[in-house]
Amino acid sequence: MSLPSVTSNSWKHHFQHLVSADDANSHLPAFKKCTNGDTTDDFSDIIFTALSEDPDAVILAIAPAVTGKLKLYHSVQNLGGTRSRPKDKIVAMDGFGPLAIPVLFDSGMIVTKLESATPSLNDLFKTSSTDEIISLVENPTNISKHAIFTILPPLVFTKLLEIDSRDPGEIFIETVSILASYDEDIKDNTTLPKAKEHCDYILSFLWLATQGRVPALTCIADGDDKELQAWSKKRRIDCVLPISTTTPSFQPPPGLPPPQNPNDDSSSAIQELAQNIRNQTVVLERIRQEKQEDKEKSQKFELLHDSVKRLILNACSKDGESTPDSPP
Repeated sequence: MSLPSVTSNSWKHHFQHLVSADDANSHLPAFKKCTNGDTTDDFSDIIFTALSEDPDAVILAIAPAVTGKLKLYHSVQNLGGTRSRPKDKIVAMDGFGPLAIPVLFDSGMIVTKLESATPSLNDLFKTSSTDEIISLVENPTNISKHAIFTILPPLVFTKLLEIDSRDPGEIFIETVSILASYDEDIKDNTTLPKAKEHCDYILSFLWLATQGRVPALTCIADGDDKELQAWSKKRRIDCVLPISTTTPSFQPPPGLPPPQNPNDDSSSAIQELAQNIRNQTVVLERIRQEKQEDKEKSQKFELLHDSVKRLILNACSKDGESTPDSPP
């Protein structure tokens, strides 16, 4: 009997439990390369390709509505950029709770290239407080050429999802700590790329954000765009369980929290816990039923006459020579 698969009950849970996370973290140079503007290749092609490769991509950008604040978008995808549909259409999801809003980026703005002097890598990594950020001095020979957003590896975005602040300075300090902790954890592994060496582009981007040099990334939530809404619906079905507003046919054990109003933001934590418990209860009930069915099938088989048993087992043979001990 196979164990039923369980979809996440929130986008946050989905992205903090990606099966591909370790593999992605072992390819840090690819994250740095995909938005690097220090190249002779067409930068627009680089960006559109980078946003077409990974359906679980998470990007960090300046929010369009709140001046200077950062925002995480996920599930970034290019719905265009093909031979049959050459016009690029970059979409993403905004929100990490049970629900998220599909948004459409400005395809002209998203390929904007930042080019500015930044402090040295060592100075960036030595910064431990927001006050120290102010005292950092640009190194004129250290020119950052980067997109107006940054694609984050799982080692970074899984940690940033745990904090509420979206202030560039606070995110900068938190990211320095995340990268240092990661390198400390893998210091004995000589095969894994080090975060300090390959994630410097994130700190350069964040430092520019603290200086107000990163423009906001424009996007819209177009409820009339049927293609956008259909894409978001499919993505949600693939990754996140629907919020149940009805009472299940069997009740959770006494003492567990009851279902909450999904529109009540004040009870979001309890709602998430209750939904998770109900989801697990569904799975356990399914497993129990399958076990019971297997048991009843086995009991009925044993009641048959030996000649009938042999006939059934012979019919279950896969090679015509050997027979199984029991029917499948």
